[in-house]
Amino acid sequence: MAFKSGRKTLAAIFSGAALSAGGMSACSDAPKRPDIAARAGANLNMIAADFVTLALQFGKFDENYVDAFTGSKSVQDYADANPLTLGTLSEKADALAARLDRVSPGSVDRNRLNLIKGDVLAMQTRIAMAQGATFSFDEETRRLYGAVAPKYTLSQFEDALKTADAAGANPAPVIIPKDKVKPVMEAAIAECRRRTLVRYDLPETEKFDMEFVTDKPWSAYNWYKGDYRSVIQINLDQPMQMDRVLDLGCHEGYPGHHVFNVLAERDRIKSKGWIEGQVVPLYSPSGPLMEGSGNYGLELAFPGDEMQIFQRAVLYPLAGLTPDAPRAPDSQAVKDAKRVLDYAAIHAAREYLDGRMSREQAVAFMVKFNSYTESRAEQRIDFFDSYRGYIINYSLGQHVIGDYVGSRVAKGEDPWDVFKYILDTPLTLTDLQTDL
Repeated sequence: MAFKSGRKTLAAIFSGAALSAGGMSACSDAPKRPDIAARAGANLNMIAADFVTLALQFGKFDENYVDAFTGSKSVQDYADANPLTLGTLSEKADALAARLDRVSPGSVDRNRLNLIKGDVLAMQTRIAMAQGATFSFDEETRRLYGAVAPKYTLSQFEDALKTADAAGANPAPVIIPKDKVKPVMEAAIAECRRRTLVRYDLPETEKFDMEFVTDKPWSAYNWYKGDYRSVIQINLDQPMQMDRVLDLGCHEGYPGHHVFNVLAERDRIKSKGWIEGQVVPLYSPSGPLMEGSGNYGLELAFPGDEMQIFQRAVLYPLAGLTPDAPRAPDSQAVKDAKRVLDYAAIHAAREYLDGRMSREQAVAFMVKFNSYTESRAEQRIDFFDSYRGYIINYSLGQHVIGDYVGSRVAKGEDPWDVFKYILDTPLTLTDLQTDL
């Protein structure tokens, strides 16, 4: 989808870089003797533009690779009209990596440079996988997301489950009647949005459309369309649980994916001219920050017992249900146990994809340690088959972001301000972990 404003200069830079026959582009109307930072920035923009085109061309082989493209239709048309073989894609990705290695980190935004490097490595990895290369679960996630999830033993999962069960921390889920899901979901997202707009100045034209779908391997999905607009799809294959609606509203909408993408479009692409933001690769070091910020959004927007208060006052009546007695806050021991159990699905994915668990064993493991129904666990396996190690981005990203925000709050900073910094800055998980 083409941008409707502020696009002429950017499109001119983009087209000149992306359509150059040899992959290296000249900028004929640039100053004759620019300072080194200006030259380095222009060079990085040309590399970024070539990356966007190459991403679109590779997307023809990997249907999940391009999660969103919000650039010019002419660029999409060029990519469609000029398909490349996997071998040529591999060569061009390697050439991009070599060009990036020649950019001096001191001459450009270091975080931006590191993220583009990570995106190119992830592209190289996915191209190699399309050509038949295989990696272990941990090596694959390291190459794609710059992250490896912690490992826990079976006995550690058993101990965590005993602690959680003894405290009654895994109550039976409250199921929303199917004919009530739409109004409950609408009210949940509206409240997530209201709380976010109190803290963040978003474009007046930002909006989302909500759709209900079936036959998907995921629970919900945000399809960012550009011009500050998203389509949020909610999957109704599984019964909708009361505790999921605010979680999904924060994750997919506010202050999660929708806000992340809106701010990136406004502040990175339109304001700074960071061309690479026009394409959102699913497989990227941004993944843990994207999914982790989505997961953490619930804790940010509804701290303490505020989720329960809103559920009882608004969502339960809309669903035609009577709430149970309020739940007591978790002890630190229970919080620690739940944190371990958050990695149970990742453990199942690692063992399943590395060939140490059968599908049936992985399903049984998640039924036990994630408290999934069997059909929900089966859906999770379908997710592993489709997206492989992407599963690490949710819990790992959430925990690192939560730890980072908590460390800054302890120093007197506002959690919404810290979260905004994470949304605004092209960071990787390693960047946050280094600062903890």
